[in-house]
Amino acid sequence: MNKIHTILLFAIFFMAPAAKACTLTTSVMSTSPVSPCSYSCNGMAVIMVTGGTAPYTASGSFTASPVSFSSAGTLTGFCMGTFPIVITDAVGCTTTMTVTIGGPSALSFSTSTSPSSPACDGSITVTASGGTGTLTYSNDGGLSYQSSNVFSGLCTGTYNVCVMDANGCTTCSNVTVSSSCTFISTVGGVTGATCNGVCN
Repeated sequence: MNKIHTILLFAIFFMAPAAKACTLTTSVMSTSPVSPCSYSCNGMAVIMVTGGTAPYTASGSFTASPVSFSSAGTLTGFCMGTFPIVITDAVGCTTTMTVTIGGPSALSFSTSTSPSSPACDGSITVTASGGTGTLTYSNDGGLSYQSSNVFSGLCTGTYNVCVMDANGCTTCSNVTVSSSCTFISTVGGVTGATCNGVCN
């Protein structure tokens, strides 16, 4: 090996810039939950990335994906849940982090009814789930609410039952209280009725 070759090898080995380590460190700085009542996908997260080569790109299950940033990135449009986020730097190094977005679960309810006689002795029992905090109940479309989930002394008819949580979120549905009377036909075509608890 001649002197020129030796000098060239020395220059390549000792003077060439070392490749940057392909190590990305991520953290979640803050999150904002989805809005109550609407339950829409409007959660937000602010993330921090160090290492590798800026700028960085974040991609995943959020509306604004992908997002490019230098060190701290704001990711918007999350639904409620836990989501993987793929971070890629300027030279193609990647890592995956997770972001968890909170929020109240959707308010829902089911009902059971007891039929009513002409004495207006029907009832509606509401079984609700989701929402935030203490729930209150209405059978007049939200004009008035009560703490009990049972409405008694109801006449036959349709009631607009609503449930409201501590945030003021509501959900409503029409519920029908049927009649406990059984109509019968007698000899001669005269129609009568037999109702529980009523002398008729």
